[in-house]
Amino acid sequence: MKKILTSLLAAIISIIMLFGVVACNNSGGTSGGTTETPGGTTESNGNSSSSEKPSESSGGTSERPSESNTPDGPVTITIYTAVNAIEQSALTAVANAYMDLKYDEGKDITVIINNRTDPEAYMLAVRNMAAGNVTAPTIVQTSIIPEYYGSNKIVDLTPYLEEANPYISGNKAWRDALEADAYRTKVSGSSETIPGVSYSSNYLSVFYNKQAVLDVLGQSEVVGADGTIDNSKITWTWLMNALQTAKNSGKNFNNPLGLSRSEQSCGEGSFNMLSHLVNMYLDQYFRDFIEKVHSTSDDYSYLSIDEDWAYDSNDQSIDAVDRYSFNLNKVVDYYFNQTGYNPNSERYAEVMENLYDLMSYSDANASYNDVFSRFNETTLTYSHNRGGYADLKLFYVEALDYVRTYRDAFKTEVQGKPTVYPSGSQISSELGWFLMPAMESNLEGVANNVRSFGGPQENMGILNTGNTKTNEYAVDFLMYLLSPQGQQGIYATYKKENDAPITLVQLVKDIDIPEAIDYAYVKATGDCSTSPYLIFGKCSGMTDATVTGSSEYVYDGVAKILSTYFRSSTRTWNGTELFNKIKSGFASYATKNNFIYNDPAQVSSKTNGLKNSPYNTAA
Repeated sequence: MKKILTSLLAAIISIIMLFGVVACNNSGGTSGGTTETPGGTTESNGNSSSSEKPSESSGGTSERPSESNTPDGPVTITIYTAVNAIEQSALTAVANAYMDLKYDEGKDITVIINNRTDPEAYMLAVRNMAAGNVTAPTIVQTSIIPEYYGSNKIVDLTPYLEEANPYISGNKAWRDALEADAYRTKVSGSSETIPGVSYSSNYLSVFYNKQAVLDVLGQSEVVGADGTIDNSKITWTWLMNALQTAKNSGKNFNNPLGLSRSEQSCGEGSFNMLSHLVNMYLDQYFRDFIEKVHSTSDDYSYLSIDEDWAYDSNDQSIDAVDRYSFNLNKVVDYYFNQTGYNPNSERYAEVMENLYDLMSYSDANASYNDVFSRFNETTLTYSHNRGGYADLKLFYVEALDYVRTYRDAFKTEVQGKPTVYPSGSQISSELGWFLMPAMESNLEGVANNVRSFGGPQENMGILNTGNTKTNEYAVDFLMYLLSPQGQQGIYATYKKENDAPITLVQLVKDIDIPEAIDYAYVKATGDCSTSPYLIFGKCSGMTDATVTGSSEYVYDGVAKILSTYFRSSTRTWNGTELFNKIKSGFASYATKNNFIYNDPAQVSSKTNGLKNSPYNTAA
């Protein structure tokens, strides 16, 4: 029992940063206040490199490109990661295969995977590197340094995505081999950039133990004979009824929802699941905002893609960056100056009160660590015959890559014998997951679907050395990694590791996931983080903005307001305090973004009736 509990505690560290550093398409703040960090985390470097000679574990059998776009000469590429053990092993396998390929070409290339298991230490290290000067090819998760988007600190990958990837036979442009989510454009001030690429997408999901669901809810039209919940049949009403049934079951499901109401959970840092949930439903309720702020022909922001664009609330990719643009002046005007889109509106109140009802099934005082542990104890109770736990969880809200953590948590360790991890089939027999359902509303403008929070997972970008030739060492490795050849190295590692499951949405085209490890069956459509409403909706896009006359970050103040509401005994929503807090940070937001106005009331007069750019482009 002690060993299992120790594994559960240690496994927390493999849920690295979750979505706290998966910056919204229009946001990207970092936490400015005190956060809860899972106990027992320690920093450890899992460096792995290869000598100049080929490794025995080299992989990849695709046709070798006729010529490499890597410059000649010895070089060391360092990739800084914050991933769990199996992903580290997979990246190491890809790095070894790449080095072997370069060795055969007569190139002296070394790739080092520098992995840190403490997310706070990792973020600090990346920020320190970005603030200084790097001289060697360096790849990091650029989503944690959004303040450098569009600057000379991060290499813009846009031109490279237009070049042929030499590791893909017949490829003419690298982007053609990737899903659009692999290379999201980021907006920083008046500039656009692609600061990183990803080979998978992660989404907010709801996990459950299948045996617990059968015991509490029983088989039904929604729940199958093995306890699997049919995602297509879940409604908001069903979800709320299921939680009430569990609470009344007399089987220790006193707070059946695993989701923290803490300030951290409501904030913009890490382990902030409730914040993501709020954003998801604000996006559902204010989906028509996308149409209101769409760029039209007279707008500074108008692009050719906007000419034939038409709003459709059922199209969950309606605001994808490759087919839609918005006018930021309109965003400011509709949110701050109109009456139907701010926190005092009828729609906002319905969202918050519905979420209040949902959160009433959670423990008001639980931290992220607490709900994580309680859900794993539910698995111990139902799937591993370890009874005696109280406060079990029927549903647990978490990032989709929790499946990796689950695998680490429930491994079998016997002294003197190799560690045995549960296979994908075993995990699937115990653990299920689904996407949150849409809320039900009769209010005008509300969409009948909800888009999950998530998007690109890895966000691998390159810190600029100031030397194009040096930077292109790192570009070449990313081209290899984000090719079918590179991805097969990842899948081979997962297959070798007792059929470890692949659950995230894959973003490299024309790849075949081995059937034994393919568990990517939850397909999120669209992503709420692309909505322009969320820039100000609950301030998720107000990166590092501070309250007027104070050093307090706006999102810290918002987190406190939301957490207090969800923990209170009053369901009725009053958005005045929240709206005032967000308004109090606008001047700071405008200054940081180099606006020509710092008061929302001035937006129309300063921009020729919202048509001109809000940015001060004067020298």
